[in-house]
Amino acid sequence: MDDQGVLVDLYLQLVYTGKLPLLYDTMVHDWEDGSVVHELYAILCRLYVFAEKARDATAKNPIIQALEATRRCAVLCALPGPRHINVVFGGTPKNSPARRLLVDMWGCGDLYL
Repeated sequence: MDDQGVLVDLYLQLVYTGKLPLLYDTMVHDWEDGSVVHELYAILCRLYVFAEKARDATAKNPIIQALEATRRCAVLCALPGPRHINVVFGGTPKNSPARRLLVDMWGCGDLYL
């Protein structure tokens, strides 16, 4: 399945179940690996932009919560990187909660934990 297909699948699962099936259970033992954390950020950021384009406010809230949870759980205290920020800022309006969250994460650093 291509990237867009994965996003559509995740989005539909979120819409129909109200939950994000992002492999937290299988990935939790790999949190020490920064690439896993950054891949999760990448998925969540692209999924948020997808929900934004679909104008689905209900789907965006759990994605924001998942971004916050990822930040809290990341052993490396990994923040979303420039490519994640570019995805969100390039695909959302200026007043987007996802934009505010990313700015808060970077602005507050460890205080955000």
